[in-house]
Formats: sequence, structure tokens, C-alpha cells
Amino acid sequence: MSSPKDLYTAALWGGSVRRYGDMVQLTMPGIGVVTTQQDMQQAASWARSKLASGAINKDRTRLMDRFETLIARQYSGCATRGGNRTIAGLAKIMVSTGMDLESWSIPKAVMDELFPPRVIPDPFKPKPQATEVEPG
Repeated sequence: MSSPKDLYTAALWGGSVRRYGDMVQLTMPGIGVVTTQQDMQQAASWARSKLASGAINKDRTRLMDRFETLIARQYSGCATRGGNRTIAGLAKIMVSTGMDLESWSIPKAVMDELFPPRVIPDPFKPKPQATEVEPG
């Protein structure tokens, strides 16, 4: 079997690409990320025009460096990056497709925006008393 000639094919060797509308899930050995459809198209077209180096880890690193926005799976070979607004949009799509966000590295600010912390009332704190105001 001959080795792949273009960087895209070499980098995805043993991996998969799944598309969910505006979101793409990219899985390779040791790497799991979610990115936008636009970022995936740009990175794929760039990588298809480049020759593979023959070192699969180097090719994967070169491909992953092309993504501007991505959410990485925890303990994956890369880090989450991009603007909070775009990451929040990807996280909303992930929730709508039934993905569990617990296993993904999503910044706390984005998680707080998506799921505001609930305030639990203190049962021992006295309630404010209503005061009567006489018309006058």
C-alpha cells in the first residue's frame, strides 16, 4: 500500500469526519475536536493542496494548526481555541445533536453563558417583611 500524497488524506489516516449542519466532528487517534463547517472547508482545501511529509504526527499538527476555532475533547492532543461567541455557538449545536458537553474542554465563561448557575435560596435566611405605607 502506498502512502497518501496529500496532507489531508495523510492526516486523517485512521480517523473520521462527521458533519452535523454547521458543525463538524473530527476524530483521529489521540485527537477529537469539533469545529465549524467553514473552518473545516478552509483547512481541508488548504491541506489537499499540500504534500504529505510522511510523518503522520507532523501532518496532523499542520492540519490542526489551520483551524481558527475548535472545541477539543478533554485529554486530547490539542487545546480549545477561538472566540467565546463562536465556541458558544458550537456548544449549542453540540447540545442540540445530543452530545454530552462534560467530556469536552469548553471554557467556564462559555459554560456559564449557556447554563447560568442556579441560585439556591438559603432556607435559614429571614425573608424581608412587607411594610405598609399609609396613603397620605
